[in-house]
Amino acid sequence: MITFEEQKKFTTEMMEDIKFLTSHCKFGATAQRKFLEGKYPSQPIYSKDLYAAIQKFRPTSKSLLNDAALMSNWLDHQKECDSRWMTPEQVDNWIQFSDCVLNDVTHKTNRYGMALSLFVGFNCHRNNILLAQALLSDESMESHLWVFHEILKATGRQPSVIMTDADPAVDSAIRQVFSQTYPIHCAFHMTQNINKNLRKILGDSYPKFLDAFYICRNSLANETFEKRFENLFQDFPDAKPYLKTLYQTKTYWAHCFTSFKFTAGMIATSRVEAVNACLKRLLYNSNISLCDLMTEIHRLLDMQDKKEQYNFWKLAIPCIRNQEKSNFLFRKLDNYLEKFLTPIMLQRQRDEINQSVYYTATKLPDNDIETIIESSDDCNIEIRDASEAEVQQITLKQIIALVDLINITEIWSIIVNNTTAIKHYIVLLKNNSHICSCLSTIQQGVVCRHYFQVMLTTSNAKFHIRLIPSRWYYKDLDGSNEPFFTADKFCKENDGIIQESPVHIDYLCAYGQDKDFLEEGLNTYQQRLVYGELHGMYKKALHKALQNKSSSQQLIDLLKEFTEETDEPSEDENFSDKENQEHVLHNPKKRRGKGRPLGTKRFKSSQETKNKEKHQRRCKKCGNVGHYQKNCNNV
Repeated sequence: MITFEEQKKFTTEMMEDIKFLTSHCKFGATAQRKFLEGKYPSQPIYSKDLYAAIQKFRPTSKSLLNDAALMSNWLDHQKECDSRWMTPEQVDNWIQFSDCVLNDVTHKTNRYGMALSLFVGFNCHRNNILLAQALLSDESMESHLWVFHEILKATGRQPSVIMTDADPAVDSAIRQVFSQTYPIHCAFHMTQNINKNLRKILGDSYPKFLDAFYICRNSLANETFEKRFENLFQDFPDAKPYLKTLYQTKTYWAHCFTSFKFTAGMIATSRVEAVNACLKRLLYNSNISLCDLMTEIHRLLDMQDKKEQYNFWKLAIPCIRNQEKSNFLFRKLDNYLEKFLTPIMLQRQRDEINQSVYYTATKLPDNDIETIIESSDDCNIEIRDASEAEVQQITLKQIIALVDLINITEIWSIIVNNTTAIKHYIVLLKNNSHICSCLSTIQQGVVCRHYFQVMLTTSNAKFHIRLIPSRWYYKDLDGSNEPFFTADKFCKENDGIIQESPVHIDYLCAYGQDKDFLEEGLNTYQQRLVYGELHGMYKKALHKALQNKSSSQQLIDLLKEFTEETDEPSEDENFSDKENQEHVLHNPKKRRGKGRPLGTKRFKSSQETKNKEKHQRRCKKCGNVGHYQKNCNNV
């Protein structure tokens, strides 16, 4: 008996493995059994012993009683060890890449039922980056107001565009805090809301309504949008109440209002869903503590940093580039693109150059411009998918109204080689910039293939690196003072650069190339770095001064002299008072979910039967209950 007990007992090494697999890998009993049987084939493993060992290393309800206090103590410990322990990458990323931010709220990430709000962007490599995160007690407007105020306090910068899931509470909070931000509603969530509210009401006419609605949404001009939306009222009267509610937020989802905003070609918040899925894979269940949730978010940020380091290491590897069309059509321009742009954006821009050879550019005669402008109305244009490459995003009439006819030098029409219909219009301006009806430069930050075809046709079309937003550049590069370029065919041999006076091109900077605003945000960021450095030096000086009485008096005199000379009021005293105050931290209140709690019986009404009769077998031969055909004795 004693020998058997000693044989089945887990060794110290096995217990360490079980602890690691339970605490860090979040493995269950089945996965751990396979691991242990493979590593220790001679050791017998019994289910009850394995369950008991796993239970020792799982958090219990008693260990989670002081969850909030544990998290606060952990934060204080990290702050004492290193005043700059919180990596400033998120603040830096927000300042650089907040021109387009995607927000969504997810649930089932902690044992208290608190909602997790994620703010996701994309860097110069077009990789997803987690810009900010916050735990909310609910999804009310007050909670979102608090989050937005804290983000503004931490970064000092408002996003240019924020894409949300069409939550009215979020829209209201954005208007109050982010006054300079343009909100856009996610097309996927919008379709879900329409499906939930109108599919049952409209019945068989719902597919027809959906087709008409998307044609209305993708209208290029405001007047056309208003006419088509009025037709929706008349053709689908049952949907009129919901359409009236939808009309109040038309500037957030209608294409004619959002087409001049930088979104990198996105119309949905799928990037947030991807980050949410990565985080859910790191969480082993929805009953984890706040400390575990914070740890997993830090793991996600570390994975993000490691991916960035891998990209830089990959770029440092020397490679041989294949000869492409872009190399002999725009050789020196291609060299400049390679200098400024990250690899993925460089390839994207080269693809546009390569595609330009399949188009034909024709200059419009000055006498025919007015006639063409009047005929370029979009009343007869029905766009079902606005993301296609050959779909116009704006009419020629709108372009003329936007830039004024006085500032225009030439107007070009673009057609595909195998067709005769005009696909796009390009307007060349006097400041050497341009506007294409595809709006690729504004919406995606990429110079389109149509403009490169115009550059191959005329020397009046010039390229400047500032036509591409600086968010796609390598870090710390500025192209404001770089020269203009033309196609190689219009340049002399060994001379592909047009030397002109430096011009800062901010053509239709919907993507935020305003350097003054960026520098203001960077100044706030630098102040926070200085604070961290001063705090560390202050602790070292205080520790040294306490060891010697004369040194402490010298430090006191130095601080007194400094505070008397400065004119700005000091906030250190108030800050220290806040630190000395005693706070009692309690865990967040658990939010009860919808429906009956798991493991409980449903309460029955007075009209329902209390005891359900047990179902008995009925014989198919005689029709009596209590037996079946095989055991029937009735003949």
